[in-house]
Amino acid sequence: MSMPLFHYRPGTGSQSLDHLKNLALFAIRVAIGIAVAGIFGQNALAEQLACAHLPYIQKGFLNNHVVNKTYNATIEGHVIEQFIQKLDPSKIYLLKADVDQIKEMLKDIYVNTQKEKCQGLLDAQNLYAKRVQEKAKFAEKLLEKDYKLDKTAELILDSKKREFSVDQAEADNFHQKYVHFQVANFVASGMKLPEAKAQLIRRYNRNVKNLTKVTPADVYGSYLDAFASAL
Repeated sequence: MSMPLFHYRPGTGSQSLDHLKNLALFAIRVAIGIAVAGIFGQNALAEQLACAHLPYIQKGFLNNHVVNKTYNATIEGHVIEQFIQKLDPSKIYLLKADVDQIKEMLKDIYVNTQKEKCQGLLDAQNLYAKRVQEKAKFAEKLLEKDYKLDKTAELILDSKKREFSVDQAEADNFHQKYVHFQVANFVASGMKLPEAKAQLIRRYNRNVKNLTKVTPADVYGSYLDAFASAL
C-alpha cells in the first residue's frame, strides 16, 4: 500500500495566500527531497518522486489553500495550461494541434493521478521531446554548406504576442527565421559564419541530449509545479 510522504495540516489564519503558495513550491523543490531521503536513504534522493506520491501532495496543496480547497474543471484547465507553458514556454516547438492533443492527454489528470495513472504526463513530455528532435534536424539541414544568413529576417520572440503555429508550414517558416536570428547573434559576437553554424548545431544537439536525461520523476515534479502555480 502506498504511504504518504507528508502529513499536511490546514494553515492558520495568519498565513497569507502568497505564503501558502511559496510553501507549496518549497514542498515540491526541497521538502520532498528531504523527506524522501529520510525514508529511502540519501542515494535515492533524486529518483523517488513517483506517480504514487502525487495524490498526497496534490491534496496537501488543496488543503492548505485559502480559496481553492476543492479540485474542479477550472483548476484543471489552469493546471494543464501551466504544464504546457512549462514544456514550451517560448512556443517554439509545439504546434497548436500538439497543444490540443496534450490537453486531451491530460483530461481528468487529477482523477487519473488519484488512481496512480500518470501516463498522460509522460506522453506529453515525449511529444514535446519529439518536436525538439525534429527542430534539431530541421536546423541542421538548413545550416548545410550552402546556408546563407538572412539578416533581414524578422520574427516576434515574445510568446505573449503570438500563438502556437497552426500547421507545419507556419512552424517551419518561424523556425527558419529563428535559426537566422540565432546565427546572427553568434556572428554579432565576433564569430565567423562557419563557427556560428557549428555552435548552433551543438546547441540543438545539446537540447536533444538533455531531454534524453529527463526522468519520470522530473516530469512529475514539473506537473506538481504547474499544479501549485495554477491554484
